[in-house]
Amino acid sequence: MANQNKTSNTVPTKNNQPAKHHFVRTTFATLFGMLAVWLILASIVVVWLNRTLTDTSTYVKTVSPLVTKPEVQNFIAQKASEQLVNNAPITDIASTLLPADQITGKTPDQLKPLVQSAINDDIKQVVSTPQFAKLWQTTNQTAHTQLIQQIKAGAPTLTLDLHPAIVGAIDQLKSSKLSAVSDKIDISEDAGKIELKGSGIEKVHQYYDTFQKATLALVLAAIVLAALCIWISVHHMKTLRRMLIMTAISVLILALALRAPSFVHLKTGDPVQTQAAITIAETLLRNLQLAALVLGIGCIVIAIATKLYERFVHR
Repeated sequence: MANQNKTSNTVPTKNNQPAKHHFVRTTFATLFGMLAVWLILASIVVVWLNRTLTDTSTYVKTVSPLVTKPEVQNFIAQKASEQLVNNAPITDIASTLLPADQITGKTPDQLKPLVQSAINDDIKQVVSTPQFAKLWQTTNQTAHTQLIQQIKAGAPTLTLDLHPAIVGAIDQLKSSKLSAVSDKIDISEDAGKIELKGSGIEKVHQYYDTFQKATLALVLAAIVLAALCIWISVHHMKTLRRMLIMTAISVLILALALRAPSFVHLKTGDPVQTQAAITIAETLLRNLQLAALVLGIGCIVIAIATKLYERFVHR
């Protein structure tokens, strides 16, 4: 009896056989999984670019709130006031806006900063009106066409032409105390133009230039590779969870990086213009950050749900 028991204990069963390692399947599943994650990240960027920068309604909806940002208001006020003090008789404007004790004995160069400071306050009031908000929206609708042409041409620098907004702000000032010198104000054509350049914009443009004609193919490739990764793997559900977690970590890192102030590096040579350009770039990137955040949280929730489902089924 003892011998029989000993013999029965040594007979291998299906449950106690050592697990087999499928090195080939694991290798290919890992490779497909890594490629799928990278393609998912690229797909997010490309879809965001196509949606935000090439769709006029989405673009205008995104940038319209910028008129309420102090950085943009300061930029408009500075450019409009510069146009006034540089292209109109400074003594006439000073006599209109400033008290006599601030004018007496001062040269035109000394009067310029005083006049510009006074005009800045008036322009900021103009910029905060609903009428200017409507003008801002119309200006961006027009500027969007030019922006699309620059992107399609592969231009390394994106120029936002806000010249009509500057002209509109000055026109509203002309109906105030400046009406006496309104016919002497000459606004240059480059007033209100912002050039966006730097590593952040150039990288985004490179992604768009590479994938702008292959958005659908890129998304399909990501889905196919993810499906192949799960199908080839030994443990399908476990591989699915790993894919979800890898994707979640990747997109959450992307969202965190987009949140970092140092992500946007823009150079304009003018501190006020630089702050306005950074504000515009951050506003444009906010939808990408939100999409990455939502996708990351969604992947984590699905991964947890699949784990709970497995436990419930095998209970």
